[in-house]
Amino acid sequence: MNLLVLLFPLLASAYILPARTIIERTAENSGTGSYTIEQDVQFPNGPELLTLKETWIVDNAGNLKLTVTGPRETNLKLQVLYAGGQKWVLRENGRRESTPVQAEFVERLFHWRQLETALQQIVALKIAPASVFQRKALPRRAEDIKHDPDPLLRLGRTAGVITWDFGAPAAPGSVERPPGLWIEQDQFLIRKARFPSQTEILADNYSAYSRGLQFPKNRSIQWGPHSVSLRVTNVSAKGVSSLSTNALDSVWRMQGLENQPARPVIEEFYKRFR
Repeated sequence: MNLLVLLFPLLASAYILPARTIIERTAENSGTGSYTIEQDVQFPNGPELLTLKETWIVDNAGNLKLTVTGPRETNLKLQVLYAGGQKWVLRENGRRESTPVQAEFVERLFHWRQLETALQQIVALKIAPASVFQRKALPRRAEDIKHDPDPLLRLGRTAGVITWDFGAPAAPGSVERPPGLWIEQDQFLIRKARFPSQTEILADNYSAYSRGLQFPKNRSIQWGPHSVSLRVTNVSAKGVSSLSTNALDSVWRMQGLENQPARPVIEEFYKRFR
């Protein structure tokens, strides 16, 4: 008898896809080629909101350029280049300074493209070990077929949609919540992520763009008592042959926020998540 015929009753009841397959399908939603993404980042600033404008040039998950401008009354302009696992900025003395890109770099979650890039970040964030994503050999005989769901992958519900939930479940009564990743079941879109630091990212209102990019128009990043909202204003395909440190053409300059309540949060945000 054909093995597929024997497998069908079991497969029909096995709702959990292989972890590797789920992440691979999610990475495919990151598009191809280069994009320019513009978004507003809103910080609570006393009784009001302070909005910074970000422009991202995205070549892939490891090659990006960020330019940030502040309100007209400030002199704030930040520019960062991400390349080769390093985060580069241009200082006033003309020196290009680099530091390693941190695992909490939020934007990389939404530009994986390659399976290995995705798996590296998931493992670095301690959401799941590499063993969860290992390929499993197909059984040779029907009696060898087993369905043993991994405790670090299960079906759940987030923001009203069914999701693939990666990570250890929270212990009953525990205040500390394990790191995790929540991916929409049918569309393979990241809906939520939680880092070991308890930082949480929520993503909503996805739109389809050219060359296969699916990107959320609305996101929020929450850590400690702080919450920052991100709203996409424009996405366009843009040809970029490559991004190198020579692409830095603006000095890192955070001025004009000296008397703003939001300044400490802005500084922490761009140090940790950008």
